[in-house]
Amino acid sequence: MPAAAVGSVVMLDDNTDAWAARMRMLGGARKSVDVQNLIIDGDAFGLAWSD
Repeated sequence: MPAAAVGSVVMLDDNTDAWAARMRMLGGARKSVDVQNLIIDGDAFGLAWSD
């Protein structure tokens, strides 16, 4: 089993910034990319979780 990856969480609330971040991530990948996107606009629980 491969070693656990070290990751980070970044809140991107601007569509242009989010798109650019995805492109940088894809461009820097050597083997694979594991991504999770959460849309929390208008979601009280999601907004509370992000603080």
